[in-house]
Amino acid sequence: MPGKVIIQGVIASEVDALTSGCDALIGMDIITLGDFSITNHKGVTCMSFRLPSSHEIDYVKNLTYGITPIKHIPPGKPGSNFTPKKKKRR
Repeated sequence: MPGKVIIQGVIASEVDALTSGCDALIGMDIITLGDFSITNHKGVTCMSFRLPSSHEIDYVKNLTYGITPIKHIPPGKPGSNFTPKKKKRR
């Protein structure tokens, strides 16, 4: 595994060609030993694994985990990316 992680006592099989361009297949027996995460920020999928587990990350319990707050600028004010529609005259 990347990072020179060696897990002893696991029976592994080598496959010449996995479907869909996959380079590896990791089973739940390995995933449950550490922390495994999949994100898809801006359409880029990132899979990350660390061993040993560091702490719990629960996106449901912590809805703002890893989110940088954005300052709210009212529409029509300088710095706002929203331009209000002009009212039609009658």
